[in-house]
Order: sequence, then structure tokens, then C-alpha cells
Amino acid sequence: MARHRPWSGPCQGSTLPRPNDGRSSPTERTIWFVERDVFQVIYWWLLLVTLAEFSRRKWGSTETGRQGGKENLVPIERLNPAGMHRNPVYSQGISVPASARHIYVGGQNGVDAEGRIVGKSDLAAQTAQALANLAAVLAAGGARPDDLISLTVCLAGDADLRTAFGAWAAFWNGRGAPPIVKVLRVAGLANPDFLIEVEAMAAIVEGDFTQIDQIT
Repeated sequence: MARHRPWSGPCQGSTLPRPNDGRSSPTERTIWFVERDVFQVIYWWLLLVTLAEFSRRKWGSTETGRQGGKENLVPIERLNPAGMHRNPVYSQGISVPASARHIYVGGQNGVDAEGRIVGKSDLAAQTAQALANLAAVLAAGGARPDDLISLTVCLAGDADLRTAFGAWAAFWNGRGAPPIVKVLRVAGLANPDFLIEVEAMAAIVEGDFTQIDQIT
């Protein structure tokens, strides 16, 4: 039986002749069609799997769903379990869904737009200015102080923590359950006249839902 040259098609490299070249036996035609159909099934299956994975990575499948055409979004939860100490200036924990958008705020000091220290040797004034700077960065990222989930405070030397938290309480002003807060005492900051530095993280889940402020 004469050998046939490979041809370019669904089964590229096959030595079987084309089914319509007049030289194919019924068995050869059957094999050709089977090869073609198997190739097409594998091709479309791989395409569907690829599209499904792309969709899962881009939009997510665990945090959002559809119920009656409306997004079912998981809210951010402030965790203050029963039996633990409660404090109006911080929460014990935060639960943030994977669908949330995060805004990270670098360390803010008590300086104005020109970089001048506001309230040299005045911790309350520097704290208020640092928090005002923090709020400005949040606004630039489309967030509000209410969206804060984490706050890190660095105090220089023996600066009075109560004074700093007094300024924080005035800034928070009863907005609801506050973020988690970490306070560090450091030997000094970038400028020897800096008394405080505040770093923060905020999270936003955009959608129509009722945010849970506390889990007790």
C-alpha cells in the first residue's frame, strides 16, 4: 500500500489520507473522523477551562454571588467578642473579605503641606495634624476614616500615650467600631522633632449591603 504524505489539519501529522481523496477505505475514513472529533472536543474543553479560570481570577467566585440579579457581597466585620476587654478607641479584630479593595497609608507625621512641623513639642497638635494628613490620603484613594481597618502608631521616647489617644478620640468622634490599633514606642523618628507617626490601612467593599460594625 502506498504511503501518504502527512497533511495539515485537525490531526496534523497523521499518515492517513483525506477521507475525500478517493483512496480511503471505510475504516480509514472512520478513523479520520474520530481523530477530528476527539481533537475538537479537547480543543473546546481546554478553551472553556481557560475562560472559567480567567473569570474566577478576575472577578472571584467565593466572595460574591448573584441572588435575583443583585450582588450578594460579604461585609467587613469589626470583631469584639464577648468576654474580652472593650475599648472605644480600638477593636479586637477585623474580618475583611477577599473582594475588598485596600488603601495603604504610609507613615504620617505632624507636618503641613510645606513640610513644616505643626506644634513642635506639642504631641496633641502633631497627632491631630498627622491624622488630618492620613484622612487626606484616604480621600485621595476614595476612602473615608470609617473605612480604616488597621492603625499603627509610633511614639517617640516617653511621649504621653494618653495625649495621643485623646487626639485620636477627637478625630474618630463616634464613627462606630474603630479599627485595630497597634502602638509602638521608638527611640526616635526621622526628624528629632517628630513626636508621633501614624500608618494605616483601609478596606472598601463596594456594593449595596449593610455593614456589620461589631460581632459580639
